[in-house]
Amino acid sequence: MLQSSMVRTLVFAALAAVTASMWLATTVHAAPPVSAAASARAVLSQAVATVHHIAGQSGGSYARVGLLNLHKFGLIPIEHSSTRAFVSSASGTAHSFSVSVTAEPSGQLFTVTR
Repeated sequence: MLQSSMVRTLVFAALAAVTASMWLATTVHAAPPVSAAASARAVLSQAVATVHHIAGQSGGSYARVGLLNLHKFGLIPIEHSSTRAFVSSASGTAHSFSVSVTAEPSGQLFTVTR
């Protein structure tokens, strides 16, 4: 009887040791931080795609391009933020447009004008 309980204890201890070592070896890998500039370029790219969508629905005219329409059609961030990129200005005429994105927290400005 003593031997079987000793064997169970040894098996339990071995399983506990293996489980503990596996748990300790597991690490959580967070995604690398995205730079403010990379985030701003991504928002700018999304905004320009939305500008073309708006123009496509307006017979090719960019006159309807503006902050509210960018947000309405593409859910583009337009509110000022100190922690993420946002569209700081957007305007258009019949044949041209301009969109600017501010990268935060750096304050760097990225603009596309066509």
